[in-house]
Amino acid sequence: MEKFPTEALSVRGAKLSGSDGNVSLEFDLEPFNFEIDGYQDRADTSIRLDGISLASDPMALEQQEFTFPVNPEAGYIDGSVYILAAHNPVDVTKLRFGKLTGNRLPVEVESFWDMEFECTGFKNFLFNFSAEIEL
Repeated sequence: MEKFPTEALSVRGAKLSGSDGNVSLEFDLEPFNFEIDGYQDRADTSIRLDGISLASDPMALEQQEFTFPVNPEAGYIDGSVYILAAHNPVDVTKLRFGKLTGNRLPVEVESFWDMEFECTGFKNFLFNFSAEIEL
């Protein structure tokens, strides 16, 4: 198994949707190149988080921090990212929202990517990142 090129990951934007108690977040990633076992590819993908037990009103999220269990515990976030035509689970354990500024809400995310679930050849890894949700 190879180490995933986490240094190539960069979030270019985020969206919030859904209703109270059933929120979705989508984090668009900058396209990136990678290599696995001599095979080179380019990924243009996003991190999708669904079924989040949060308020849908950004003002209610402002300067709040939420922790979540990992799948399959009750209350987990159903997260995934598609790389190498494979569904790779993403467990998010913490969302920390910042101060709402105009039409942007900053968020910090703590996540664990299970790249071994679909036998991609990459090792699992932690990936913590920040983004601004465009409202």
